[in-house]
Amino acid sequence: MLKLSQSKNWNQAKLEWKFESAYIADDCLCGHFPIVEICTIYNVETKKRADIGNHCVKQFLNIEEQESIFVSLRKILKDNTKSVNPQTIKYVFVKQWINLQDYNYYLDIWKKRILSERQAKWKLDINNRIIKGVRK
Repeated sequence: MLKLSQSKNWNQAKLEWKFESAYIADDCLCGHFPIVEICTIYNVETKKRADIGNHCVKQFLNIEEQESIFVSLRKILKDNTKSVNPQTIKYVFVKQWINLQDYNYYLDIWKKRILSERQAKWKLDINNRIIKGVRK
């Protein structure tokens, strides 16, 4: 990662990197196996990007918010009828995988246990778009 950074000092170089996106893949640049949860990070100094596993990204960033996204993604990958958390909804809205109406709707229902048939169908549609968005 130092090769992609302006600074050649690890403690300074890691401050150059910011979280950009998350997705599910088959392997990780770092060689850890089996890593399927990948974060794209962006270097604000060099304008370079790197795809690294969610385990390795912890060396660069305070990753608590991104970790909560992966927790939600794991949940709906296992069962697409489950709910994702508000951090994940915000993330997929910013990525434009869902629109404002979907975003507002999901925030209204994400903690509800009992949904009407129409609500459940809409939620399932959103979850499936999220799953499609994170698979590369």
